[in-house]
Amino acid sequence: MTRLLLLSCSRQKRQEADILPAIERYDGPAFRVVRRFQHQNSQAELDVHILSARAGLIPSSHPTPLYDQRITSQRAAALAPAAATVLRSLLHAHSYEAVCICMGKDYARVLDGYREHIPPEVTVTAINGSSGKMLAGLHDWLYGAPPALPTPPAPPQEPVTVCLRGVALTLTAAHVIERAGQALREGYGNPSNFQAWYVNVDGQQVAPKWLVGVITGIPVGGFTTGEARRVLNQLGIEVQRL
Repeated sequence: MTRLLLLSCSRQKRQEADILPAIERYDGPAFRVVRRFQHQNSQAELDVHILSARAGLIPSSHPTPLYDQRITSQRAAALAPAAATVLRSLLHAHSYEAVCICMGKDYARVLDGYREHIPPEVTVTAINGSSGKMLAGLHDWLYGAPPALPTPPAPPQEPVTVCLRGVALTLTAAHVIERAGQALREGYGNPSNFQAWYVNVDGQQVAPKWLVGVITGIPVGGFTTGEARRVLNQLGIEVQRL
């Protein structure tokens, strides 16, 4: 199945002075997900085009220098006509079975009205929202399913010591759930502030970072979701994916 991915560029770039292909120049999290997929699935029929604030809609192989330019409403309007032409040409030249448009609203303005160019038989997926939500949606579209989660060990009967950012804790899974339940009853923080990963606590879905913040006292901005998942897995707490 031949698929087309339209992905917005990222502020994070590789700093080499040499000209690089666009897929290598941009180094935001979404590009790492795409590169990993391509490495793992070298035979996949995936056509990637990138919406650059400087160059417009370009193929992933487009020679790209190191630059710094942000999208604005005026820049989006200026890029829109040429981007529409490129998109029409791509759709005319290839028989795509699926198209994914993964970008924030500022970049999406460049492709306003894109659906009129896409044949009705082509499956279209638009991914937007927060960074976490976009990464999860991009992963699922590329692979066709959410990532396989590691099976947490059976909840230990004896306390387990885990470390996060210099804070060491010795707890059991039961202690974690007990503290979480108390924090929920007391209205602590924002337990529902999650995009893709959650933990079920007494029938309520809560953010892994919120839960780890509860048990460690570390502000949720002080560690990543990946670190939170690691700590909870070590404690035997199941982290689930929407």
